[in-house]
Amino acid sequence: AVAGRNMTSTLTTSGISQQAAKLQHRQLHKRGSLSEAVALEIFAARPLRSEDGMFLPATATSKQLARKFNIADKTVRDIWNRRSWARSTCVLWTEAEIAAEREQSYDCDGSSPSDVVLAQTRKRG
Repeated sequence: AVAGRNMTSTLTTSGISQQAAKLQHRQLHKRGSLSEAVALEIFAARPLRSEDGMFLPATATSKQLARKFNIADKTVRDIWNRRSWARSTCVLWTEAEIAAEREQSYDCDGSSPSDVVLAQTRKRG
């Protein structure tokens, strides 16, 4: 009977240790959430292209910024490439970035080409 009690307390302690370890792992690997101000700071640190198409040095690498804000480095690159936070960062876009974005998806005012088509269709009806 004594051995059974010791075995139960060992399992319980072991279970708690495993739960604590899992919680600690989640906390260590938890990614931060972004605010608009952080997205703007990240976008402002992006590498720019010169007129000949070569990249100018960035103020920080995507890995450095990812560590600073506790996010994935791919999230940083997505902000730099206007795949995320585009509507918030458009105030920092260069003329070339504005032109490229107009060709691809939506203007800085947030309207997409499909939004314009829908609005024109609704006006006709």
